[in-house]
Amino acid sequence: MNARRLTAVALGVALGAVLSAAPLTVAVAPASAEAARTSAGCPGRQTWSDENTFGVMCPTRSIGAAAYCRNKVLVYGRKAPASRWSYAYCAAHGGLARPAL
Repeated sequence: MNARRLTAVALGVALGAVLSAAPLTVAVAPASAEAARTSAGCPGRQTWSDENTFGVMCPTRSIGAAAYCRNKVLVYGRKAPASRWSYAYCAAHGGLARPAL
């Protein structure tokens, strides 16, 4: 091996040792943060529900529905723009237990 290649290999080994020793940190927001975001700061918010579905609409900002299902699963609806409805569906999870708002 030539000197340049040896230097590159040594550098790679040293860098690999440093990276493998460094802890990997991943921030994960709790599910309740999403639920809090959906209800905070929305004057005029409207909701709708039946035995399987929870819907929410905010006239002033985007919003996403969140609901607890009967089998204790937390489900989320797609984020909807202002004045559009977002629905969280629990039909596949035993039905709607309660909104997560």
